[in-house]
Amino acid sequence: MSKTAEIVIGAAGGAVASELLKAVIKEAKKVLSFTSVLTTLASTMKEVHPIIEQIESRQDPEELKTLIDTIDKAGAVVLECSRVKRWDVISKSIYTRKIEKINRKFLSFCQIQVQLFLLRNQGLIEHTVEDLTNSVQALELLIAQAPPVFRRDLCSVRKLDLVPVGLDWPLMKLRKKLLYDSVDSLLVSAPPGCGKTTLVTQLCHDQEIKGKFTHVFFNVVSSTPNFRVIVQNLLQHNGYPPHTFDNDSQATFALEKLLQELIEDGPVLLVLDDVWSGAEFSLLKKFRIKLPGYKILVTSRFDLPRFGSSHRLEPLEGEHAKSLLIQWASRPYNASPA
Repeated sequence: MSKTAEIVIGAAGGAVASELLKAVIKEAKKVLSFTSVLTTLASTMKEVHPIIEQIESRQDPEELKTLIDTIDKAGAVVLECSRVKRWDVISKSIYTRKIEKINRKFLSFCQIQVQLFLLRNQGLIEHTVEDLTNSVQALELLIAQAPPVFRRDLCSVRKLDLVPVGLDWPLMKLRKKLLYDSVDSLLVSAPPGCGKTTLVTQLCHDQEIKGKFTHVFFNVVSSTPNFRVIVQNLLQHNGYPPHTFDNDSQATFALEKLLQELIEDGPVLLVLDDVWSGAEFSLLKKFRIKLPGYKILVTSRFDLPRFGSSHRLEPLEGEHAKSLLIQWASRPYNASPA
């Protein structure tokens, strides 16, 4: 049985809401991991408490049913917050939003509904609070809600400025391999300049791939991979605040929690571009989390035999190579079309 439920059973007469509120305030002050937001919540609840006691003294406990539900939810969230580890950035962000939402509900009660309660109890209005509450629900929606800040520039797939040349057949083969249910990680390898990044970028914009994966993230790794920075970028890309990890274990935990949350909306494709030799264990192994609906696509100029399934991209044939050169090279001054 929860603390709030125990108080409801043990509270005397109509003083249920005020007793509940006192208990939640007391518990909120004990949770150190959420000091800032819970201090704000406790302060708001303290302001509400004397008004609730006045309403209860007028024998209107039924009028407080909605508020009691909010207090009960606050008690449950505070209890859950006490179990969150300091380094669990995903859970901390989720519960911070829940606390802020509950705080806004209390502010709404102070700003709108309390006035209605007091006016009615003074005999200045005849409508029930339930009737009036229905009238002001639209106003409650206008209470400020700070949206999460999404850094969509961090892990977005870049746009292709020109139509890729000679990649139609490789694209079809790569798409087919990636969509196999048995494949959860795939490597695209080729020497520098063969079009690995272009091919994978084109794949990410492919309609069939976009229809399959709800979330597609693109990260350039190169010769100096930093696992924690990539995870941090993924978090900020998805609206979580910046966070510095003390070690790779914390970053791994945060990555798994993020993926679990995203997969609830749909499958995830993570692209790691330009991974160098030796990164199979230092980097790639940490991203290979076994979750249904999660796949990794890697490009590298090296074979990386320990990574798993692979797709070898061959250099362009003569005509395609010539077309690509013409597409990218600027014509010398005064040169003839030929």
